[in-house]
Amino acid sequence: MIKLPWGYAGWMLRDMSGAFLTPLLMLAVAFLLPAVVSAGGPGGPLGLFPYVLNFCAFVAILSLTKSIVNRDLKRGYYRIFFSRPLDPRGYYILRWLLGGVSLHVFAVLFEGIYYWKYGFFPPVLHYAWQLSLQYLVAGGLVFFLSSIFPMDIFVALPLCLLSLYAHNTLFCPDWLRHISVLLPPLYLCSAVGPVTGGLDLIYAAVYGGCLVAGALLALRLRRFGEGGRGD
Repeated sequence: MIKLPWGYAGWMLRDMSGAFLTPLLMLAVAFLLPAVVSAGGPGGPLGLFPYVLNFCAFVAILSLTKSIVNRDLKRGYYRIFFSRPLDPRGYYILRWLLGGVSLHVFAVLFEGIYYWKYGFFPPVLHYAWQLSLQYLVAGGLVFFLSSIFPMDIFVALPLCLLSLYAHNTLFCPDWLRHISVLLPPLYLCSAVGPVTGGLDLIYAAVYGGCLVAGALLALRLRRFGEGGRGD
């Protein structure tokens, strides 16, 4: 069992302060975008809500998880973090989990803005469930890539966009259709549409769980705290 170093949680949140800027900017969308398009489209700002939330949540996930591991390796911070007997897996899984908690705080604030402006109370549990899956899949992908690759977000973003294109267009190329099963199943984690359940839920959860497990395995095999050889 991996022990989580809760004593570092405060420092982690402080270190993540830069990553909070993007979600905070996304909250402004709840004020500005609906006002701009409320005159058009079915349902006005209320009908637009799940689409805006889904987009902003995806951007927030990328912001909260990007360079989660490789930034410390690149800057040499791991030499300080792991100079003591501290399991890197516990350290980074805790940081990743704090990103998930931050995402839900962001979503609640987002929903609160809509309620305050339009008197529309969103189905919180519906969106919390879908965003948890989305964080597991997209956030797990970035976490995994960050543990093995120096440019995690530049690989994760194209993969996510390819997946969304493959499962949301009638003109998907054959080559993309054949490999779409390997792409992150974000189409099953969308805040737009019904709650994921049954085999779809199992597939999305297993896919995301495997990515997180892969990240932990990579962290287990890495050599930390060994000077320049650690990266």
